Amino acid sequence: MHRADDATKPHAVYPLVVIEWTDAWYDPDEQEPGDWKDEYPVRTVGYLVREVPVYSVAQEVLADPDTFRAVTHIPRAMVTRMTLLQAVPQGYGSAVPREGQDN
Repeated sequence: MHRADDATKPHAVYPLVVIEWTDAWYDPDEQEPGDWKDEYPVRTVGYLVREVPVYSVAQEVLADPDTFRAVTHIPRAMVTRMTLLQAVPQGYGSAVPREGQDN
């Protein structure tokens, strides 16, 4: 379980996103340079719970308002695209820390 220090708002609401990014990889079947891939694209879908200094995407937001499970941390420089699937509903504040905010 991952506990976010910066998401302390009770009953926090998080946007649902898909992040496309290029990952590093190891493949034991790639023995010769001709076998090597040029890149390893990945799509991660979930709740955006942090944007700074990396994008953190959780698969589950638990009842405790600042607790998540299955969190993937993606370096911003590796992201090729982020698509918002569901925004935070009007009237709810997003608990996602943004660049330039005090954490």
